[in-house]
Amino acid sequence: MTDASAEYEALARGEHSAGERGLVVFAVSTDDLSEGRGDVYVALGLAKELSHRGWGVALWPMSRWGDDMPEQTTVVIAMVESFVPGLVPTGAARIAWVRNWTSTWMDLPYLQAFDAVWASSTRSAAALAERYHGEVAVVPIATDTALFRPGTGEPTRSVVLTANHWGSGRDLDEVVPLLAQEFDVTWYGQGAETPGTAGADSGSPLRLGAVPFFELPAIYSDALVVLDDLIPQAKAYGSQNSRLFESIASGAVVVTNTADGLDDLGLGEVPSYRDGAELVSIVRGLAENRAETAALQQRLAGVVTNRHSFAVRADEVEPLLETAVARAAGRDRTDDFLLAWAARERWEAIAQATSSRINHEALQTSLWEAHDLRGRLEAAGSELDDQRAAVSGLESRLVEAETAVQSERQQLEAYRSSRLHRAADRAQAVVRRARAAARRLRRR
Repeated sequence: MTDASAEYEALARGEHSAGERGLVVFAVSTDDLSEGRGDVYVALGLAKELSHRGWGVALWPMSRWGDDMPEQTTVVIAMVESFVPGLVPTGAARIAWVRNWTSTWMDLPYLQAFDAVWASSTRSAAALAERYHGEVAVVPIATDTALFRPGTGEPTRSVVLTANHWGSGRDLDEVVPLLAQEFDVTWYGQGAETPGTAGADSGSPLRLGAVPFFELPAIYSDALVVLDDLIPQAKAYGSQNSRLFESIASGAVVVTNTADGLDDLGLGEVPSYRDGAELVSIVRGLAENRAETAALQQRLAGVVTNRHSFAVRADEVEPLLETAVARAAGRDRTDDFLLAWAARERWEAIAQATSSRINHEALQTSLWEAHDLRGRLEAAGSELDDQRAAVSGLESRLVEAETAVQSERQQLEAYRSSRLHRAADRAQAVVRRARAAARRLRRR
C-alpha cells in the first residue's frame, strides 16, 4: 500500500475525525474504496485538505444513513442526491454539493432543508438558484496534486480512457471504434472487461477493465491523450469530471465531448469534439505536433495546479463552511420531525433495495458459479475422454509391441535352432571324415 492510499484508507476509516475546528461529515454512497465511486474520492480529496487545516473529517456511507449522525458533527456535506438530511444533529449545518445530476437535485422536495448549496458549474448553479431560496455557490470538483503528478518519461500510449459503464450507453461507444482504427486506444473501467487487441490494425480498443484509483496517476501520466466523456446528465450543465483535472495534473492532454463549462474553469484551451471524425482529427494533430502539444499541456497544468487542486478548493470552501454553520444556527426547525421521518423512510427503501440487489447478485453469482462448474465438468470430462483414448491407444501399442517382440523371439529361436542344426551336421560330417581317415591309417 502506498503512502497516499494509506492516508485515504485512514480517512475512510474515520481516523481523522477529531479536529479543533469541528467535524465535517461527508454523506457518500460507500466507504469501500475498492468500489471506485467518484463521490467518495472527491469527498476524501477535500477531506484530506480540511484535516490539514484543523477540521475533523469522516465519511457517512449509505449503509449508515438510517443511524443518527454523531452529535459532535458541525457540518454534513451531501455528496449524492439520495441523502435526506433528517438524522443530522440539530445544530449541524447541511450542505448539498451538486457535482452531477442537477435536474434530480432541483426536484428534491427537501432541497430547502439544506443550509447551503454548492454547484460544480456555473450553469448548474444558475439552474439550482431558480429552485433554492438561498445563495448557490460555484464549487467545482478538483484533484489531489500530491497524488496526480506528471511522470518522468515520454508517454508510451497514444490514447487512454477510464470510463465506467453503469448500464447505459456513452458517447464513447460511438467514437472509439473510429479512433482505434488509427491509434492505439486503451480503455479502463467498469464494464470494459472484454479483452481486445489495441492498435490501428485491430480497429478496436484494448479493454482492461477496472483498475484501483491509486493506479490512475501512472496510467494518465503514460498517455499522450486522455479521452473524457461526460454523461448526458453532466453534459447538459457543463459539470466537468474529476478525470479532467486528474489527467491534466498527471501530464496528459484531455480531449472531452463538450466545451461547456471549460471557460469558467480557465480551461478553455482543452480540445473538445462533437463526433468521431472531429475526434480523430484532434488526436492526429496532437500526435503530429508534439512540441505544441507539450506547450498546451504545460499551460493547462498551470491552471489546474493554481486553481483546481483540493488544497486550493479547501481554502475556498472554508468561508462557505462558516457561513453555512451561521445559517444553521438560525434555521427554522418546525419541519425537522418531517425530515427525520423522510430520512428513515428513505433508509427503509434503500435497505429493501439493497437486500433485493444482494439477493439478485447472490442468485446471479450462484447461476454463474453453476455455469462455470458445468463448464469445468464438461472440460474435465472431455479431458478424461482424451486421457482414456490415450490410454487405449497406449494399450494397443503395447499389444502390438508385445506381438512384435514375440515374433522376433520366435524368429530368433528359429534362427538359433537352424544354426545349431547346421553346426551339428557339420560336426557329424567332421566326425565321419575323421573315422574314415582313421580306418585308412589302420589298413596301412
